[in-house]
Amino acid sequence: FEGESEGELLSPCDCKGGQKWVHLHCLRRWQRMVLVSQPTHPAFYTSDARHHTCGVCAAPFTCAPPTRHELMSSFTGPELGALVDAGCMIGAHAGFSAELSRSLGSMSEYVAEESSYRHW
Repeated sequence: FEGESEGELLSPCDCKGGQKWVHLHCLRRWQRMVLVSQPTHPAFYTSDARHHTCGVCAAPFTCAPPTRHELMSSFTGPELGALVDAGCMIGAHAGFSAELSRSLGSMSEYVAEESSYRHW
């Protein structure tokens, strides 16, 4: 544990022993990492069970998770930049999203998966 200076410890699930206690900001940091592993296009993400349920004891968390918007808003510029590999780009525009949705709608499931469009 990082000590009392890091804030109050809480027990957000049914875990026992050393895994029982966690700082709220540490839980939120983990939930942010879960968010990063999800597809980025709104058409392809849903409420991830890992935000609501402990991966160790499978009990629901006693504290409600932040919304996707709250989690995304908590990222800083350098953190976002660190998530992008060299040779990749980030693009966001309503027209692009609409075109992508149209393209995905006309593709077979296999082609959509193989084209990597699912992750937009």
